[in-house]
Amino acid sequence: MNWITKLDADLFSSLNTLRLLSLRKNIITKLEDEIFSGLANLQYLYLDNNELIDIGSSVFGTLFGLKVLISSRAYDCEFSKSMQEYSYLKEKSQGSGGMRLSG
Repeated sequence: MNWITKLDADLFSSLNTLRLLSLRKNIITKLEDEIFSGLANLQYLYLDNNELIDIGSSVFGTLFGLKVLISSRAYDCEFSKSMQEYSYLKEKSQGSGGMRLSG
């Protein structure tokens, strides 16, 4: 386990060529709306095994290249609502064990 608890809003802003981001096995509780801005080429995002309880409704709004999003929990309805916007993802499923979205 890592011990990352907080991500600064501009942490990933200069990593525009990043394709895979793994934030697995941390104790992150919140994702701000702008946290992933600048990651236009991100294709794989792993958020599983965190303590996420607060996810901004547009946190994934700039991730147009996202193919796979993996989390280990089913999140609240605001998170689910923001996922409806990802019509380009072929598979969207959320259950008690978590969420896997893939395109």
